[in-house]
Amino acid sequence: MSATASSVWRRLRRVLLSLPVLIVAGLFVFYVAFGYLAVGPLAEHYIPKLAQSQLDSRATVGKVAFDPLHLNLTVDQLQLSTPQGTPLAGFGKLFVDFAPVSLLRWAWTFHQIRIDQPQVNVAIAQGGAMNWDALVRALQRGPKPAKPSDTLPRVVIEQLQIAGGTLRYADANRPHPYATQLTPLNVQVNDLSTLPKARGQYAISLVLPEQKATLRWKGYVGVNPLVSGGQAELTGLDLAAAARAVPNLSSTLQITSGTVSIHAAYSAVQGQQGWLWAINDLGAQIQTLAARAGAAAVQWQSLKLDGAKIDGAKRTVSMQS
Repeated sequence: MSATASSVWRRLRRVLLSLPVLIVAGLFVFYVAFGYLAVGPLAEHYIPKLAQSQLDSRATVGKVAFDPLHLNLTVDQLQLSTPQGTPLAGFGKLFVDFAPVSLLRWAWTFHQIRIDQPQVNVAIAQGGAMNWDALVRALQRGPKPAKPSDTLPRVVIEQLQIAGGTLRYADANRPHPYATQLTPLNVQVNDLSTLPKARGQYAISLVLPEQKATLRWKGYVGVNPLVSGGQAELTGLDLAAAARAVPNLSSTLQITSGTVSIHAAYSAVQGQQGWLWAINDLGAQIQTLAARAGAAAVQWQSLKLDGAKIDGAKRTVSMQS
């Protein structure tokens, strides 16, 4: 080895073995080891305890894994229930991918947040008690901020995705108990941001099995200020099945058959004077409707509406001639 190379090696070795470098290297090794080995078991241990102490609920979790090098978190099989075991909510998998670019953008930035197979259960018992009552009371008695902030936290979510969701609803506090579910629920939002004047794109699809209908909804959304616009379409809604969801409707109106499809475009923005909103290109088509109210009977083979407009600011409604 030449004298020059030997001298460079000695200097490099001296730097690598210096106290500041050893401290930084030790901290990095500790961070990686803690992330891979400790974050998951600690989360799995404390999630049930926090649910019990802070939410008056029971929680179970399958597995929690944190990747400290790629900055992503995975949570499998989280279920939240009442102390008696009645299901509240849960999901099959949560994946959160944090972006290091947050340090440069001065905003909490996430490449992706994805929730697979989320479930929400709403149940009303006889007497009106809801399965979510205890959790809501626990949240209400929680600590309040000394001074509420008047600014939004800076957050950017490049892709927010909900896949295969299910919403279940049951109401036993009515003469004829009712239960239904909405599934699958799929939501995708791109570039959701609280930064000023930023807008993201969203697409939502939802199937109503009992009502035999499909909802498709897409458009844009902004948080700062609140603004949204887009198009929505509901197709094939079974009116007889939908009527069963309305409490006490059958005592005044019985719908025995009929389907409806509805489409509309909308825009809404929150201004200084409140919400400004409008619905354009509103259309609906009802087919094979049969209903009875008392002694009166109604039958329509086909009824169609096109080109209606509703201006919420002007409080006007117009129809296409």
